[in-house]
Amino acid sequence: MGRVLPWGLAGLLVVGMLVASGADRISSGPADGVSLEARPAASPNPVVEWPRELPPLRLAHWNIHSGVGLDGVEDLGRIAGRIQTIGTEAPGPQSAGADVGERVARLPHLIGLNEVRAVGDDNQAAVLAQTLGIASLFAPAERQWGRDHFGNGVLGRVTVSRWQRIPLVTTKGKGYRNVVRLRFRWGPGLVSVLVTHIDRNVDREEQLATVFDLFRSLEPPVILMGDFNTSRSDPILAAVLADGETRDLVGPHLQNDPVGRIDWILGRGVTSVDGGLIDSDASDHPLVWTDLRIDVGAGDSDLPPRHEGTK
Repeated sequence: MGRVLPWGLAGLLVVGMLVASGADRISSGPADGVSLEARPAASPNPVVEWPRELPPLRLAHWNIHSGVGLDGVEDLGRIAGRIQTIGTEAPGPQSAGADVGERVARLPHLIGLNEVRAVGDDNQAAVLAQTLGIASLFAPAERQWGRDHFGNGVLGRVTVSRWQRIPLVTTKGKGYRNVVRLRFRWGPGLVSVLVTHIDRNVDREEQLATVFDLFRSLEPPVILMGDFNTSRSDPILAAVLADGETRDLVGPHLQNDPVGRIDWILGRGVTSVDGGLIDSDASDHPLVWTDLRIDVGAGDSDLPPRHEGTK
């Protein structure tokens, strides 16, 4: 006859099994939708009167390291403050002195984020968006404890008409990744943007190849931004940059482009007129940005049927 465990010990074992099960990370899977999420201070689909000559389209990307700075302190206020300084010479006081409408008007039109996590019943993208007075999207790549937990995000003040969250292959059972695909109107045309964070280990090459295939399959104008965990010397990235169509939208504006740079904004069908890297103590990655000119007659089609993605 088998040994019977005491009730207390048996209960602890059951609780332990449930805790272990909840702690396991799983893929968040695919998703799609229309528009970004807006809080009271923002509009998900603003009504825009387009001028005859469009201003530059300002895009930015930042791996925010879950808001944890180089000092080990989590501070989303530092992240929001640094975003507000893009294109200015000095941080903080200039933006703080402006009214809300003026500050919002100087923000990038779209910002891709990596390493965004859930915060209580909310998420860091939504918290940043509310601080900045714009809209947001949380695009988790993985779930933990029965809820969406960690992944990518988007902040924006453009009219997003469709978005898709497309999982990328993950073979190691944790550290799930995805690519976020968005479509928004810019003047009379449509622009596609991809936001991604590529694995640094065993799945890097396959994920990178999948994202580049998607990027090159889309009708221009299209922009790909993300932490690729890949430098210019990598053959996969080097081949894309040498295809005669893809442009590095940030590197040409840098006096000293870091040899090991892994944060990228690439484009097809666009011309970068300005851009840069902003280092700060708010994250272990630089904030990357670019100002773009786009052919206003380009990009007239919308996204394909829902949940269509890469395999």
